[in-house]
Amino acid sequence: MEKSPRDAVWCPPLNLWWAAWVASLLFTRVTERMWDRAEDPEGIVQAGGLVAASDAVDIVAAVLAILYVRAVTGMQVERALHGRAPGVPASAPAPGAPR
Repeated sequence: MEKSPRDAVWCPPLNLWWAAWVASLLFTRVTERMWDRAEDPEGIVQAGGLVAASDAVDIVAAVLAILYVRAVTGMQVERALHGRAPGVPASAPAPGAPR
């Protein structure tokens, strides 16, 4: 079964990074509001715990971004070594290659 161009573009680290990044933004907004509204020690402790959890989501997003960059770099190296895009038959000339 031949891969479609859409299959070649789909990359789980990128999709997971987008999800983690959006979650991080939303989580950070909520925790900032809780931190600003915290007046008693118990509220400050709760908000502080959520700030730490929000930072953990940021770290997950950063790790996923690194994985995505490494995946793209690997695809670029593979293409440079073989002179063609992944999934393209060997008989097809690479774009821009002399014929």
